[in-house]
Amino acid sequence: MQQPRIVNPRDRYQPAALVEPSPSGYVHIAAEIDPPRRPGPAGARPARSRALDALSPLTRDLAGRAETLSADLFTVAGFTPQPTPERYRDAVGRYDVIVLIKTATIADLAPVTADPSFQRLLEVLQEQAGRLTVTQARNVRRIGDVPAVGRLHLFNHFLTANDAALTVWDYLAGWYQEETGLTNSEVMAPLEPDSTPFAFINHASWNMSMVRFAALQVFRPSFRSFVIANMRANEMSSLPYLYHRYDGQDPAA
Repeated sequence: MQQPRIVNPRDRYQPAALVEPSPSGYVHIAAEIDPPRRPGPAGARPARSRALDALSPLTRDLAGRAETLSADLFTVAGFTPQPTPERYRDAVGRYDVIVLIKTATIADLAPVTADPSFQRLLEVLQEQAGRLTVTQARNVRRIGDVPAVGRLHLFNHFLTANDAALTVWDYLAGWYQEETGLTNSEVMAPLEPDSTPFAFINHASWNMSMVRFAALQVFRPSFRSFVIANMRANEMSSLPYLYHRYDGQDPAA
């Protein structure tokens, strides 16, 4: 196993304070329907709005299953500029719609994914998305369960072959706890790594605007000297996209 390389270590940035991973199973569906053309805040788009309207009742149906803890639909709030190494270019999507289903256990994924509402949900996305990635996953890191309502959500899709990347993530999350007041995060690792381009996916949320969140990173020199530097030193790349939970009306409209 590779050893993590922590560069520019600082006493104030310790590995994140974690709780035990949950036994839950996850289905993370990332769809590229009508994404923003450039980094920055995302406006509403007709194709995306139509897809969200079609997907919303299907996620509600799935949320009503006994095995399902939650089934949430997210629409993009904005993208950040993020250079991606050439070897990952084919894996990069500008995912403007996310569906996240969480079950009580990994074993509960099978009946949920066999549900007619789930199959119809996939059909809608296959019809309307230019790119679609479905990842069944388990929880491997947890700061706290991510609440769904009234928050800015980050889905950070990590691209790396470094098997020490999760240990590096512990330090990066420590930075976010210190600098942004992060109190929740669930890291999902694929059950079948060959089925997805993502090494793991981090889901977290904050009670703040996208502008405030971006400022907390841009105007802190340690974001580049610690967060970005450690990702580069450990050959890690990511797609850190920001979302709002869809509740029947696109917040970007």
